Amino acid sequence: MIIPNKFNLSPQRKSMQKYSDSASRIILLDDYLISKIAAGEVIERPASVVKELIENSIDAGATQITVDVEDGGKKLIRITDNGTGMTKKEAELALMRHATSKIKDESDLSSIHTLGFRGEALASIVSVSRFSLKTKTKDSQAGTDITQDGAEERIIKEIGIPEGTTITVKDLFFNTPARQKYLKSSSTELGNIIDVITSYTLIYPQIHFKLISNANTLFTSPKTHDMQANIATIYGKDVAEDMLKIAYDKSIIITGYISKPSLTRAGKRHQSIYVNKRHIKNKLITRAVYDAYHTYLTVGRHPIFIISIDIDPKIIDVNVHPAKTEIRIEKENELYEAVYSAVKSSLEKSELIPEIKDNTVQKKIPLPYTRPTLPKIPYTPQKTTYTPAPYTPKIAPHQSLIKETEKDIIFQKLPNMQIISQITNSYIIAESESSMYMIDQHAAHERINYEKLKKTKDNRANGSQTLINPKIIELSQKDAAVLDEKKELLRSTGFDIEPYSDNSFSVRAIPVILGKQYSESNVTDVITDIIEASKVTGIDNLKDSIIKMIACKASIKAGEKMTDGQMIDLLKELEMCDAPYTCPHGRPTIIEMTFKEIEKRFKRT
Repeated sequence: MIIPNKFNLSPQRKSMQKYSDSASRIILLDDYLISKIAAGEVIERPASVVKELIENSIDAGATQITVDVEDGGKKLIRITDNGTGMTKKEAELALMRHATSKIKDESDLSSIHTLGFRGEALASIVSVSRFSLKTKTKDSQAGTDITQDGAEERIIKEIGIPEGTTITVKDLFFNTPARQKYLKSSSTELGNIIDVITSYTLIYPQIHFKLISNANTLFTSPKTHDMQANIATIYGKDVAEDMLKIAYDKSIIITGYISKPSLTRAGKRHQSIYVNKRHIKNKLITRAVYDAYHTYLTVGRHPIFIISIDIDPKIIDVNVHPAKTEIRIEKENELYEAVYSAVKSSLEKSELIPEIKDNTVQKKIPLPYTRPTLPKIPYTPQKTTYTPAPYTPKIAPHQSLIKETEKDIIFQKLPNMQIISQITNSYIIAESESSMYMIDQHAAHERINYEKLKKTKDNRANGSQTLINPKIIELSQKDAAVLDEKKELLRSTGFDIEPYSDNSFSVRAIPVILGKQYSESNVTDVITDIIEASKVTGIDNLKDSIIKMIACKASIKAGEKMTDGQMIDLLKELEMCDAPYTCPHGRPTIIEMTFKEIEKRFKRT
């Protein structure tokens, strides 16, 4: 059956049409154009479609949800579930704007128990894609198939399908070229989809999720009632082992997992907050978590956490933003105290002595989940090409390892200066005939390492340090997919990384320059930063970003004591750089204060 498209003026708007004649500068827009405008708020990218459709499947009581995408969701998105399905009449109504089964009247807005409630998503998706809906209820003898391309006529027919719903979205934004133009690469869009699916997998462990990309199964989660099992599936078993359970049961109920202080990341990507099982972003809750960790965290490090908050729907407002990722909370102080207490209590009651782990061998842990094991890649150890720098003991204050006259350094680019001392174990103080200089030891060393790496044309041959015992790193589904795509690029910067099993990788070699500051956390941080930098466009720009990260991690840190000889060597190497005055990120390596300026400050002139 073919019926006219229902994207036209509503009866209320028709009654106002008489006021909007051809001579009027103000006109009433038709419903189809309104839907396309609304789609810009609700549907930003393929991941937005996946989010809205998964929420509909969850609200329909599905226990199995399969997401099938092609070209990062730009070409195809298909969501199949085993939920309650819809009748023919319900399916037709569901595609109209502001049609929903979640709320009935105004009073329901103050007590929302479902993920969806606006009735905007399906109509928005239909307006910017080639859309198909197949659905059937348990009691229906036949299913309903509805297809529609944007504003074209809607075709409805009966089909034989099992109970549940399948929605297919093809050629997203085909009729809005401006939106289509600004979609990212397929790998970036796929990464965003993985983020959406894993966020629901964590909070709905009883639902079996499956992700298929370009006919390859990328992700499948066990159907379980144990959140920790899905943490192991998504973030790896080593992460799952180092998570602490949290529990708080008063007027607000808080459950979930937080990482031990020994398990941190350089960024905040592995942090999830749920309120009434809705994935949200909230600064108040995040601040409460960090305040509870307080001195447990090293500067610049961030915990992993999955926090689920059950709260009376009447004291929160989820009708804030079309994406429904923001909420307003009536009793903010009470919520802050609850989250703070839950996290702090878990940290104080737990054994937090870091455990030294050998990640050269995979270990089994007693978690209730099963993951397939791929055969190990054969590996023949090679002789290391790296010789560590000799250890230099710390010197007592004012004790120099060299003659005073050797502190005078003749430079061509940098000013001629004499080293005086190091302050706060972070800055080198030097003087010339007319000025005083402060050198940031980390920024200077970072510039040196950056230019060394840039000048090494073939790091695989000349700049790699083969590890006698390869290190095994385990990543999330999304990070593993990105790293696998970038492994050839990593080889060009001195890394040798190969798939090991599932989402694990074997690190066989690292850049020689990183070996001087080698630690497992350093390697993990570099790889995590590389994954973050995958959004950088252009292969040369991405490679440059990777080199900057390696140079940073390989450099002496602020707070590290240096001997006189080490300070002189640092400045001599800085002199040889092409651009010695800034670090690769643009920060200054050296600042100057003339003696005239000093005298002026002391009001001597």
